[in-house]
Amino acid sequence: MCWTLRLEKAGAFPTLSSDLEIKPVCHLRPCRPGDLPSRPSRTRHDSYDDRCAPPPAKARRPKSRDLPQTEGMPLTLRQQAARILSEAGWDLAPPPIVWSPRMARCAGLFVVERDSRKVWHPEIRLSIPLLRRRDWPWPVQVVGCNCRNPEEVIRRILEHELIHYKLWKEGADFGHTGRFRELAWGAFNHQSITHGIGDGE
Repeated sequence: MCWTLRLEKAGAFPTLSSDLEIKPVCHLRPCRPGDLPSRPSRTRHDSYDDRCAPPPAKARRPKSRDLPQTEGMPLTLRQQAARILSEAGWDLAPPPIVWSPRMARCAGLFVVERDSRKVWHPEIRLSIPLLRRRDWPWPVQVVGCNCRNPEEVIRRILEHELIHYKLWKEGADFGHTGRFRELAWGAFNHQSITHGIGDGE
């Protein structure tokens, strides 16, 4: 319970001399709800515990492959690769995938490069001149399969390059070996182990 102190004064009009008289006896009464101002929800004078409390933890920002897809929204290359790997039953995160304006002979390429710290980094490169064409005489055969639009062509090329990537992750020869042919046929029903677009593989 809170208490307030009320002082009684003598005289109706105290002057500056000493007309104000404070009686030695004061009256204490319980504090009413309207006597004290309500405390704001949060001020700069909050308690020490409030001021020193750690800020709330920020929610983890989901990665691109974790983001839900809205119907009709096109997938990024990394998201397409993640879906292909998941549908094939391969527990792998997709490597970086980039568009290359200089690749004119090969539709897709899987490369592994070593940096200055001697760490190897995989990457899939897709040809802008070949894969962004819109004047193909449809259907076009890619890896031995008929493709009827550019999206199907890109998917087949990604499937092919992701087989190279899987073999590299396993530490095996990731060229066009017998193991490569088995994966191409078993996982994606490819009829050929070459792209069929351009003069490259």
